Amino acid sequence: MFRSLRSRIAAAHVLLVVVVMAALAFYLTQTEEARLRRSAEERLQSNAYLMARASLPLLREGASPAEIDAFVKDAGRQAGVRITVIAPDGTVLGDSRFQPSAMGNHGDRPEVRQALADGLAVVSRYSGTQGEDLTYVAVRLDDGGRTLAVVRAANSLAEVDEAAALVQRTILLAALFAGVAVVALSLVIAGATTQPLSRVTEAARRLASGDLLQRVEASGDRETVELAEAFNHMAANVQALLEESEEQRSRLQAVLDSSEAGLLAMDRAGHVRYVNPAARALLGMEPDQGEGADFAQVVRDHELHRLLRACLETGQGQRAEVQYGPRATEVRSTMVPIQGGGDWAVLCILEDVTEQRRMERVRREFVSNVSHELRTPVAGIKAAVETLQDGALEDPAAAEALVRGIAREVDRLAGMVEELLELSRIESGAVPFRMEEVRARELVETVAARMGQQAERAGLTLRTEVRDAALTGDAERLERALTNLVQNAIKFTPPGGTVTLGCRPDRDAVELWVADTGEGIDPDDLPRIFERFYKADRARAAGGTGLGLAIVKHIVQAHGGTVDVESRPGRGATFTLRLPAGGDAEQSATSGERTAP
Repeated sequence: MFRSLRSRIAAAHVLLVVVVMAALAFYLTQTEEARLRRSAEERLQSNAYLMARASLPLLREGASPAEIDAFVKDAGRQAGVRITVIAPDGTVLGDSRFQPSAMGNHGDRPEVRQALADGLAVVSRYSGTQGEDLTYVAVRLDDGGRTLAVVRAANSLAEVDEAAALVQRTILLAALFAGVAVVALSLVIAGATTQPLSRVTEAARRLASGDLLQRVEASGDRETVELAEAFNHMAANVQALLEESEEQRSRLQAVLDSSEAGLLAMDRAGHVRYVNPAARALLGMEPDQGEGADFAQVVRDHELHRLLRACLETGQGQRAEVQYGPRATEVRSTMVPIQGGGDWAVLCILEDVTEQRRMERVRREFVSNVSHELRTPVAGIKAAVETLQDGALEDPAAAEALVRGIAREVDRLAGMVEELLELSRIESGAVPFRMEEVRARELVETVAARMGQQAERAGLTLRTEVRDAALTGDAERLERALTNLVQNAIKFTPPGGTVTLGCRPDRDAVELWVADTGEGIDPDDLPRIFERFYKADRARAAGGTGLGLAIVKHIVQAHGGTVDVESRPGRGATFTLRLPAGGDAEQSATSGERTAP
């Protein structure tokens, strides 16, 4: 309603006129109604006094009620009003319209009581006898200090109301005609005033709807030209500000969406207003879930919900690490209050620190394992040296045995240092791999030949299963990886068992594997066997540094491949190296074995 400036100006004029005319109509109506009532009361009062003087002789002479009633009815007909004569005790002696015997005692009527007390009463009230509103004027009729009666004149208020309604209708009709004239005149004046502004209004509406290129032609009088120029300047500024704001929003959106940390924004009621892809992935949310939902329903974690409530209640940042979800993912959560962020009241930052914590544990265990592995050979060397110093040098046989022991421990230390250096070189890339085409069959046969005697000494059968294929890699390091696997298999396979070394093509990859019929690996140890220095209890009893499988994993990863293990306790283990294929391979199937005598 009143959307246009023209209608608002016209409405203001009309409203002003309506208010003034309404006030004037109200004043005139009330004044006229009061005048009519006053005139009616004065007429009734005159009739009451006249009737009182006329009925005085009858009352002095002690006329009967029938005579008084007949006189009252005749006088009432002539006066055109209702006349009632009431004795001081309330008995109706005569009435111009009703039979006195049917009217009952009127001593409790307000006008009668007031007239007996004051001599005159004017009362407007509802008449139960007549069934309508009446105005009563009652006068006390005295004679020589004695009250003879109360003479009452009454007339219906309907006549006064009809007269007042007629005046009111007349005034309202005049106001209506005046209002129509004012509306027409106001519309003409408002149209003439606002017509030059219509172009600016329409342009502003289009600008608000998103048309940032909207401009207004500056023409017309001076005020209109100034308004158009101001609008055009404003539109240019709005366009520049919105374009800048959109650029900043896009940059912020890109930063938030590309963040590796999970980000959620909540309002003060705890409802999620923004979720970035990292948070959806971390919390396992669907693409259409999250925004608008309650934070507690989204994260389903009481500790994170507690942090949010604490941040909202205290207005201070909160931080904690929680284990989230069924996999107990270690998550660092930071709740940051946002000032002036609209419906963004709190920003929740979720960081998956599981790998970080695992690496910290690995580093701690690495130091512990290195210390443990070094302590044994160093202690052995120290004990042998102290024994030699204490006089064992005088005993050639004992001295020779101690020196051989020192040599073994030194060899063990040297092997450990060499394996550590090799692992470090592979991880750091300090020594580049010599990548060339390698035949899988040659790798398998070379390693089988090298490890054959060791298998024989252990009382094992070393078998090969070969389906030749070509791959691209560093032959020396791949041989070392296979050698480490075969050494492990020999170490943990009881005499009479079998160790199988093989290769085969598999679509776009080449698989090298080593399988044994030994003790197998406990399921609890499987996830950690490729860690540095990790050794199960049975592996510690068998010796070794615990670096062999770690070297295997890093060599395979450096070739862009993967290493997997399958094992069941008591049923052996199978290690599979899966490497990218390379070159054109001629595939052939061969098998062979070396058996201990």
